Amino acid sequence: MAMESVLKAYAAYYCHSDICGRKLVQKIENYSHHIDKILKKCSDYLPHENKQECEKLCDELVKLPVGLRYRLDVMDFMDTNEDLYYSTIGSDDWMFSLKDHIVRITKHIGNELSKESRIVSGEELWGEIQRPRYS
Repeated sequence: MAMESVLKAYAAYYCHSDICGRKLVQKIENYSHHIDKILKKCSDYLPHENKQECEKLCDELVKLPVGLRYRLDVMDFMDTNEDLYYSTIGSDDWMFSLKDHIVRITKHIGNELSKESRIVSGEELWGEIQRPRYS
């Protein structure tokens, strides 16, 4: 779900910056859960050093049923796709690799978005409130 979300952020920011509001939301919703379609649309905007790994991870994610991205009930999938399960979501190394990659590309799009007019996060606002004031 995190990979899908961050790729949708890339698509919204880089590929559909000419539209906004309800039209933008509908455009992004039209991608549904098709990570491969979202990636194809926005891969040119991914940081160069992360692009190849992102494509590899997305190729693996596309092989998994969408439901596995959103719930832990995987017993039926494991029974029929044991090799794929243990080479992807059943592997701690693969899951950590996926998480680390998502963190990297999320930071990149976050930095890009921070250049725009934006809504301040609660954490950022709290940090600003806690900052010492000088007269």
